[in-house]
Amino acid sequence: MTTHRVASVRRFFQNHFPERQLYHRSNGQVKFVVLSAPAQIILLFLSLGFFGWVAYASVNVVFKDQIIAAKEKHFSTMQAAYETRIAEMQASLDEIHSALVTTQDRFNTAASDLEERHRQLAEIFKKHEAALHDLGAVKTRVAQYYRTIDTKDDGNRLVMTGDEAEPQLRASRAVADNIGGPSAPLEDRDSTAVLGAAVSKSLPVPLATQSRGIATRFGTLEAAQQSMISELDNAAGQATSGLEKIVSITGLSVDRVLEQVREDEGEGKVASRPGMEGQGGPYVPLDTLGNLARKLVHAPAPDPALDHLQSTVDRLAGLEAALSVIPLVVPLNTEFHVASGFGRRVDPFTGAPAFHYGLDFVAPYQTPILATSDGVVTLAQRQGPYGNLVEIDHGHGIRTRYGHLYRIDVKVGQTVKFHQQVGLLGSTGRSTGPHVHYEIRFNGTLRDPARFLEAGRYVFQG
Repeated sequence: MTTHRVASVRRFFQNHFPERQLYHRSNGQVKFVVLSAPAQIILLFLSLGFFGWVAYASVNVVFKDQIIAAKEKHFSTMQAAYETRIAEMQASLDEIHSALVTTQDRFNTAASDLEERHRQLAEIFKKHEAALHDLGAVKTRVAQYYRTIDTKDDGNRLVMTGDEAEPQLRASRAVADNIGGPSAPLEDRDSTAVLGAAVSKSLPVPLATQSRGIATRFGTLEAAQQSMISELDNAAGQATSGLEKIVSITGLSVDRVLEQVREDEGEGKVASRPGMEGQGGPYVPLDTLGNLARKLVHAPAPDPALDHLQSTVDRLAGLEAALSVIPLVVPLNTEFHVASGFGRRVDPFTGAPAFHYGLDFVAPYQTPILATSDGVVTLAQRQGPYGNLVEIDHGHGIRTRYGHLYRIDVKVGQTVKFHQQVGLLGSTGRSTGPHVHYEIRFNGTLRDPARFLEAGRYVFQG
């Protein structure tokens, strides 16, 4: 088959390219050149190439401008296509970059909010723990007193309102019970209000997937923080409710007491409390800042739950600060009885209706008289009908007075501690016998000490 094809090709070339002879005569001589088939083929291809090149060159010369214009148009089209593609890729890259920046900002903001909320929670928790710790100290102090005081005699009841005391005074006046102290005409005064009703015990992704994963973790952390805020708020709210009941039992206005505490702390009258750091500076409400300013100061958006917790713990700390100075026990640590209560009474000297500004505790002569709370001595002298008088400023508007003392054991400006001896029971001044006249004042207004003792009894029972 192959031989047949070779023979066919050979016949083709022999038929089309037979051997040719070219004759050339010159100067009477004849020469010839033999052109074989291969030579003819080569000459053919050379001729074709030459004429092809001539044709190509002619076309380029004739249609040069059109060709150049077509090429330029083609290049322009390709360039435009490339530029469009590059622009699309750049736009896509910018979009991805923008998404990454937005995601990063969102995560940074979420992380910043979590960190700031954690910091605030740590401060609030520290303040809450400090308040509970101090409350425990107050309760322990009161409990220790009530466990040691001898109250076998019925006359040793620690609570006696003016209305309760007056019948006893009438019954005992015939035997010249030891009563006395400053008195004032009644002049249409209402009798002291009965103590409040008993209260219940309440003291106490590819990239997207990874991004979603991180966001989920942030959400979990935030949910945990919100749960912690809610639990702490409930606990602080219960403790605050208990303290409000205690303060209410004393007859003091809870809001007025808290206002006094804020005023004192704002004026620097109170030393730093355990677990609290010094803070201050101008007050700039967060809601007055724009979004940009809030970012610049790294302040997170307001959190109502956290703000409510802060308010609750601040209220708890304020009530604890007040309760830590409120006198809740008797200024004696021995057997005694109440001879005269706060309010309406029959004056022991004139027999006329009068108003008694304190409680008269009767005990053996020269019995030690004890401070009912920490404070600073503001009076230590003989003063008119009070006789030998000691006055102690306990802070937050609370002051106590101890009158008719046999002897004064403190001096003005001296700091005294709870149950520190300030003098000895006596009968100096306007007095019919050995006793101590005990007063409590809040911002200069006299208050019924019996209600403070009732509050102390509530703390002890709670």
